[in-house]
This record gives sequence, C-alpha cells and structure tokens, in this order.
Amino acid sequence: MILAHLPVGYIAAKLLHKRAGSHGVSWKVFLALALVGSIAPDLDFVYYLIDSSRHHHIFFTHYPAFWGALLIGAASWYGFARDRRWPVLALALTLNAFVHVCLDSVAGSIRWLAPVSFEPYALVTVPRVTGSRRLDYLVHWSSWLELIPIVWALLLWRNAKKELA
Repeated sequence: MILAHLPVGYIAAKLLHKRAGSHGVSWKVFLALALVGSIAPDLDFVYYLIDSSRHHHIFFTHYPAFWGALLIGAASWYGFARDRRWPVLALALTLNAFVHVCLDSVAGSIRWLAPVSFEPYALVTVPRVTGSRRLDYLVHWSSWLELIPIVWALLLWRNAKKELA
C-alpha cells in the first residue's frame, strides 16, 4: 500500500474511538496519534533514502513482531489502567502501526517471522514490467484495492462533517 495508510488510519481511529471511547482525550489528539501510527512503520524509509540498495521493508519497523509486541503491551496497559488517557493513545498508535504492516503484506514482502526468519511474505507478487517498482505497483491490479479504504474514509469524514453541521 502507498496511498491508503492514512485513510485506513482514519477509519481505525474512528472505530477505536467509538469502541474504546476518548477517556478525556480530545478527538484531534486521538486522531493525530492514530495517524502517526498509521505511517510509523514507514519511518524506516529514511534509511532507504540514504542507502537505496535495500528495500525499506527489511528494517525492524516493518516487523509484525515489533508492532505486535507494542500493541499487546498497549492493550494490556489499557486493560489494567485506571486512568486510560495515555493507554488509549498508545493503543491507537500501535494498532494503526500493526494494521500498516498487515496492509503492506498484500504486495509488499513483509518478514512475518522476523527476527527468527527473514523470509519475505506477500499475498501477491507484482511482476517487474516497467523497471520501476513504484510504476509496476501502480499498474498492477492490487494497487486498485487502495481505492476501497480511501472511499470509505472519505464517506466517514463526510458523514462526520454532516453530524457537526
């Protein structure tokens, strides 16, 4: 996924906020941390810009075990805490980061067993056609799946705007 991480982060934030509640945290702060979480695994892209010989999905920020462990920790903290303001923010951030890695697994070669095994896994393989990884992805049918969460997020946002009016 390239374009859908932020829209999926918005959707997950809306669903989590509805289910878990705000616990005194403003919607804007909650959403901001959820959106940071939805792109947090791509912070490893900085390394890719420095050394473009390796794809950025090989770094620990794209390991499901990393975000899964943080998510379990955040969920446990949320479950046991009396004051849930900070735990609900940690939950929003880590949930969206874990969802990011799951979405990248569609066509992005994620190392699901790392750090035990570094074998990449993806649901579909995007064939090399144009010589550009990005262009190959954009012309592949799997990139069109990104439209689903984008449209869903736009509809949620539009409905939220109507409720405020």
